[in-house]
Amino acid sequence: MVNLDVVKDYFLKVILEESDNFKDLPEEEQEKSLEKIARLSESKQRELCKFFVSGEKGTLPGKIFMRFVSKVSNSMTALGHVAEKDTAILAKYRDGRNQASVGTI
Repeated sequence: MVNLDVVKDYFLKVILEESDNFKDLPEEEQEKSLEKIARLSESKQRELCKFFVSGEKGTLPGKIFMRFVSKVSNSMTALGHVAEKDTAILAKYRDGRNQASVGTI
């Protein structure tokens, strides 16, 4: 896969990563397209998103949505792990504090 770092607009970069039409192009044509895209301003690149989405109305929106859901799911899983660790740290702190208060009575 070609390097999409030349794309200024994040949403266009996501669309190009998910686009079957773009992925099916030979690598040389992908490079040529990216050279042209790199010359466009960020607002023009945003306009280009409409072209790609309209060309793949049946599949592209679903792929982008699934990518979003996947990232949210991964974030929620990571937050769950952090919450478990925080709960364990708080429980350990409370146990230590309770033992210290029982020892002084």
